[in-house]
Amino acid sequence: PPGFEPVALAQRRDARVAAVIVELLQQAPTPVGRAALFEAVYGFAFVPSKHESTFRMTLHRVGNVMEPAGKLVHDPASVGISLRRACLVTDPRVSPSLEERVLRVLGTAGRLTAGEIAGQLGVSVRAVQLALKPLTEEGACQKERNGRELRYLLEDTTFHEPTQLRPRAS
Repeated sequence: PPGFEPVALAQRRDARVAAVIVELLQQAPTPVGRAALFEAVYGFAFVPSKHESTFRMTLHRVGNVMEPAGKLVHDPASVGISLRRACLVTDPRVSPSLEERVLRVLGTAGRLTAGEIAGQLGVSVRAVQLALKPLTEEGACQKERNGRELRYLLEDTTFHEPTQLRPRAS
């Protein structure tokens, strides 16, 4: 939306960075205790002797991606964000999985190659291939080979499966 600064993040690599930003924005302008922030993002207790260097690197990356929308403010006990302007950040913890996004593209676009799906989603072909593997194994989508070309498609089971489950009249 106009007037908002999008926070530029890479896909998977910056998921924790995005989660830190979201946690800090939810508490802004009040700083958050370092241990509480770490636990909210990583899902387990902060042990400084084990986690300090990793957490410090994550905070460094947060500071880098927040420019020019804001500035990371921290001391030994707490971390906060000082915003210069409104910003947009996608919380990776509530974003649809890549598998869900792949299925959505297949559901709307039909038969596609992994490369075509990757192009529509803005992710790598390899990431799409890794997402398609369990989807095809579980039967959520099918492969269709035509020579060297491999396309993926959804089989609409809306009417097929319920009909199979309905008891037959005697």
